[in-house]
Amino acid sequence: MYSKVAQYLVFVCCILISMHTSGQRTAGITFIGKELGVVTLTEQEVIDVFKAKKSLWSNGKSVFICLPETKSSDASDVCSKIYGKTASEVQKFWLTQVFQGRSRAPHFFESDQSMIDFVAKNPGAIGVFINEEGLKVPAELLIQIVN
Repeated sequence: MYSKVAQYLVFVCCILISMHTSGQRTAGITFIGKELGVVTLTEQEVIDVFKAKKSLWSNGKSVFICLPETKSSDASDVCSKIYGKTASEVQKFWLTQVFQGRSRAPHFFESDQSMIDFVAKNPGAIGVFINEEGLKVPAELLIQIVN
């Protein structure tokens, strides 16, 4: 009797944990931006921005997408978490967007620090990376993701 109850509780806990973690698609990645008109975004809002569904921020600034270079160590994780695709599939996605005139090409960066520097100098820029190096990101650039 107790073993069936224990098995049931373990099963329920596994379901609850998977539901909780599936809602955190962007966990473990850092989002930065400058003069976006917002300091918090929902997970879906930030994903929509990176999928070229938004070209202007609420303050009228143009959106500048900043991504890790496809051969960088961040690219694979960022592409799978944001786009649900491989880095090469994301490259094809952006080529299609630009070729069809739907969006401007994103800026690609070989290092996290070069992305931070670019975003700091360009109002409307939004970037994403995995901060494996533990870089100090200026607080005014950090974007909080809420669910």
